[in-house]
Amino acid sequence: MRSTATHRLLAALVVVVSGALLRAQESQPPTTSVAGDWSVSIHGDHIMQTGLALRQDGTKVTGTYHMQGKAAPAEGEFVEGKLTLTIDASIAGEHAKKANITTLSISATMKADGTLEGELRSGRGPIRITAERFRKG
Repeated sequence: MRSTATHRLLAALVVVVSGALLRAQESQPPTTSVAGDWSVSIHGDHIMQTGLALRQDGTKVTGTYHMQGKAAPAEGEFVEGKLTLTIDASIAGEHAKKANITTLSISATMKADGTLEGELRSGRGPIRITAERFRKG
C-alpha cells in the first residue's frame, strides 16, 4: 500500500514538473530565427536606437536597417546562433562619405533569452550593440 501511494505521489510530481517545463518553454522567445522586427541599441557616448526588419529563409537573412529616418537594405546569414549582416552605408549620410565607408556590418550572437548582443562595424571600428524584438501589444 505504501509503495502505491509513493508511486501516485511521484506520478503527480512528474505531471506538475512537466507542465511547468512546457509552460516555460512556450514563454521563451524563439532562438532559431531572427525573422521579425528588432529594436537595436548602439552603445557609444550615448545609446542610439535604430531598427531592423528581418526575413529569414534557411540561413539566409535579408531585410531593412532603419537609422535616423533612413532605410537601407541588409543581407547576411544566421548560422548556429550567430547573425552577420552587411548594410549599405549610404544610410550614414555625410559621415559615410567623409570616412569613405561603403558598408556597415553587424555581427551578433543570440542569447538564450532571445536577445542579440554584438557589434556594428564601420570605418571607425566596432561599436557595441544589443537588440531585442519589438513586443506586440
